[in-house]
Amino acid sequence: MKRLISYDFNMDTACVELRYDDGSMISIDCTAVENEVADNMYQRSELDYLIYNDPLAYADLILNGDPEKYLDAVTVHRFEYVPRSFRETGLTAGSRGIASWGPRKTWFCG
Repeated sequence: MKRLISYDFNMDTACVELRYDDGSMISIDCTAVENEVADNMYQRSELDYLIYNDPLAYADLILNGDPEKYLDAVTVHRFEYVPRSFRETGLTAGSRGIASWGPRKTWFCG
């Protein structure tokens, strides 16, 4: 049985490297993983956080887990903040990025 002796993120190759006691090494290409798994900047940011702060958890997620399910669970990418000036004027944000003023006028906000 192989035993993990070291792990780190190699900035030169953009890979998380796992080294085992028998001399073998697993290298995970983080750029390729992001291109395949991440759909938006929030998911890429979550993967980057794991790469830099906990490369062992990142490797475990990629090799043994379900990265798509994980990213869907931990990332939120909706903008639901209505600026104060809109609230003061009576402009309200509707669903799907539509703001309305009165019953018939609508504008797309984003």
